[in-house]
Amino acid sequence: MPQGRWETAALSGAALLCLALRRRWPVATLLGLAAVLGALPAAGLPTAMAACTAGRAAAARPGSGLRWRLPALGGATVLPVLTAIPDVGLGMVLSAVAVAGPGLVGTVMGQQDRLVTALRDKAAAAEDASRLAERARIAAEMHDLIGHRLSLVSLYAGGLEMTLGKLAPELRGDAVRLRAMAGDALDELHEVLGVLGPPDDAQTDAAGSRADVEALAGASSSAGAQVRLDWTGPDVADTASSVRRALDRVIREALTNAHRYAPGAAVTVTVTVDERQVLVRVRNTAATSPPTSSGTGRGLVGIRERVGLLGGEVRTGATDDGGFAVEATLPLVTPTIASTPKEPAANASVPAPSHWPRLAAGALGLVAVAGLLVLGLRYAYPPAEPSKYAESVDSIHRGMTHAEVVSRVGVDSAATRAAAAGHAPHKPAGTTCLYPYSAETVRDGRLSLVRYCFMNGRLTSIDRFDVPVETG
Repeated sequence: MPQGRWETAALSGAALLCLALRRRWPVATLLGLAAVLGALPAAGLPTAMAACTAGRAAAARPGSGLRWRLPALGGATVLPVLTAIPDVGLGMVLSAVAVAGPGLVGTVMGQQDRLVTALRDKAAAAEDASRLAERARIAAEMHDLIGHRLSLVSLYAGGLEMTLGKLAPELRGDAVRLRAMAGDALDELHEVLGVLGPPDDAQTDAAGSRADVEALAGASSSAGAQVRLDWTGPDVADTASSVRRALDRVIREALTNAHRYAPGAAVTVTVTVDERQVLVRVRNTAATSPPTSSGTGRGLVGIRERVGLLGGEVRTGATDDGGFAVEATLPLVTPTIASTPKEPAANASVPAPSHWPRLAAGALGLVAVAGLLVLGLRYAYPPAEPSKYAESVDSIHRGMTHAEVVSRVGVDSAATRAAAAGHAPHKPAGTTCLYPYSAETVRDGRLSLVRYCFMNGRLTSIDRFDVPVETG
């Protein structure tokens, strides 16, 4: 232990420096404070703060230097015992209370930080997935609805082109440009949509019902296409909306592809409904004129994903007569599909966590550490029993170390030092003195005290003197 004023000041300065740098170098500063702690027990609270910070940092980043951090943290619990030799009891108390205990608390806090970070990352990922799902849903709606309407516009423009070529040849060029612009609009639409994600199963009132499918076929026929609908079995108006919506999308996409890539072809839509499934087949013959645009295949990918979510299957391919067929099987009993998380409101704000609970917990922790240090020091240096006090004092002689004297008479007592003020003999120059608790009894209004003075860590003088004591 430091015996000189300058030694104490140097150790105190080193402890304060380590405390200030504990967040930048948590393990290194803990080792420094642990080394100081055995020689300066007053550094117990700074050491406890550094141990908590180091444990928290090690637990929060387990993969970063874990091989050397664990031995370093273990060494920090041994250093107070080594620097307190020969007073091993004091070192063990300081190590347990100021290093091991706060270090374990910091480890728990670091694991909690990791858990909170993981939960925040998971929430952010869920939010991103929700946003992407919403964008994919909008893209699917645009592709299925707007794309179908644009294909009808292109089909009407083709019919108008043929009619004007006979009745008003001077206007045929406008019809050609209208058809070309509709094809360009379809291509630009597919470029804007991006990658389609799994579509949703939002509720609709009539999509996929027999009336809705007849309306789709009728719209294509009125635009000049040859479309025939064959429906076998009951209506599906009362089935799950997810099944009806998938049926609507399959037929709509197949008709759109037939109009775009097989102009002039005859199209047959066949729907067969039984008690287990819905079988839809859209088949077109070979095209009678070149297609208006090239496809990307995105639409077929979209309906495969939609039907696959319901446990169904989509089959596509060319027919023997040069046409193309799209066939889908939709089970009427669909598996449960997890709903997509809703996008959080734009104006929703997550309240920032308050720091007051953590500050209060830290303050209570420091108070607890201080209390444990006091109890530990009292356990390490219990007051001498009156029957043994005289024996302990008599066994002390000059040349003993400070730790050896403390182990016999106890630590310095502020009450004894205050009682000795003005009554103790003059202190030898260059020495530091210890005023232990006195177990003597008061006799004739006076109490006998003993002062031990040290120079360079060795006992140089023993002074016995009496101080007056007021008795009631």
